[in-house]
Amino acid sequence: MNSVGTLWLFSLTFLICADVAGRYLLGAPIQGASEIVGFSVVTALFLQFANTLHVGRFTRVEVLIEQLQARRPAAGWFLVAAFDLTGAAVFGLIAWGTWPRLEHAWVNQEITGTPGVFTFRLWPFFGVIVFGAAATCVEFMIQFGAAAWRAARPGWPVIGTFAAALAVAALVASSGLSNVQVGLAGIVLLVLLLYSGMPIGVVMIVVGFLGMWLIRGDP
Repeated sequence: MNSVGTLWLFSLTFLICADVAGRYLLGAPIQGASEIVGFSVVTALFLQFANTLHVGRFTRVEVLIEQLQARRPAAGWFLVAAFDLTGAAVFGLIAWGTWPRLEHAWVNQEITGTPGVFTFRLWPFFGVIVFGAAATCVEFMIQFGAAAWRAARPGWPVIGTFAAALAVAALVASSGLSNVQVGLAGIVLLVLLLYSGMPIGVVMIVVGFLGMWLIRGDP
């Protein structure tokens, strides 16, 4: 999956260069290039996430978590397990939330582009996103099990902590905070999660999701 995603992104550089050269040197841009690049970048990245996580290359701030693992290994691995469970939930939600888009695009043979000039089907892109997100969710669950085992305790305490965090989020969502308060709380939560060692990509998704939930009142 990672190799396919890498080759996909690499091939896009040639398409972009050819489009720029055709546009500014020959006055003949490649039809549909911008649409292909826009959909391909996101899709190719989803092919790479699972392997990136597998080899430990998800970017995170390791200041606190490294010290915790050195001084109190059980607590450090407990925190890692909690972050892995959060990552599994995030990518599981992405797969679940994208599935209706995939189904709609497949049933209706949805296309994008300019009819009569250049079009392509959307369902393969949504399909790769669902597959890649599901694979990343599975990898997070595998790492959750390994971290819980290294913490020398079962995974249930982590699951309980995760459930408690969801309950707190739901309670805050029903408290009627203003948009400014939501923004300030989001900044504080962002900093806390970043410095605690949660993968940066997961932090941004979690905080963004919660912020939109609070502002719109609809998860």
